[in-house]
Amino acid sequence: MTTTARVTTEAEARDAGFTREVIAASLGQELNLLIAPDTDLDSEFEAFDLDTLETGLVKGWLGVFEDV
Repeated sequence: MTTTARVTTEAEARDAGFTREVIAASLGQELNLLIAPDTDLDSEFEAFDLDTLETGLVKGWLGVFEDV
């Protein structure tokens, strides 16, 4: 995930429209993310990482996603 500087708290992320919580798995790593509800998971999209409290770009075609 490439980091972008947009929001820094879960509340800010939810206010910004990142309301769908997913677990993303790729290359032996898992990320707990908030994404927009209508996100195309086969594209590059912005997400909020709930563990690091950062937004970043995710290349969706490289991972497997499961709704929480």
